[in-house]
Amino acid sequence: FRKGTYTMKISSLKIKGAVKSEYTDVSTAKEFQDTYTNAVENFEVQGNDRYSKIKYIHDYIAQKVTYDLSAPYHDTALGIFIEPYSVVCEGYSKAVKILCDKENIPCIVVVGNINLETNFAHMWNYIQMEDGKWYLVDCTWGDGGRKASSTYFLAGSSTAGLTGRTVGQEHMPT
Repeated sequence: FRKGTYTMKISSLKIKGAVKSEYTDVSTAKEFQDTYTNAVENFEVQGNDRYSKIKYIHDYIAQKVTYDLSAPYHDTALGIFIEPYSVVCEGYSKAVKILCDKENIPCIVVVGNINLETNFAHMWNYIQMEDGKWYLVDCTWGDGGRKASSTYFLAGSSTAGLTGRTVGQEHMPT
């Protein structure tokens, strides 16, 4: 229970990276990285202002992608760019972040719970608009089965369904 500065000497550190089973070798991993890089670089975000660009990103993802926990790249943004175009909340939110970054739109990925009783984990985004305020964008819940739902697009705190979501205050935008 002491407070202060501590100095430690680490004599050994072993890091083991996780590799997706889809990457059978280094050249396959490089090929998928190139596919991903090219897909992001060639993705044309349409719109003249921040709102229309975010709306385009949201609707494109929600219409093109399906929710599928068994898909090979379900937990990555790569899943929105390659077949079978299937991801889970992690893939949706990472893709939104990457595409917003490409357009210089302030965006963060948020990890939290959507149900306090079951501690059901979920991932979504907050995006800062020109008014300086941060708004929720949830492409997972916006995926209406090939028809994008706008209920969780730039939603404010009074939107139904948001009250169960919890994240640490340190992760909330100011």
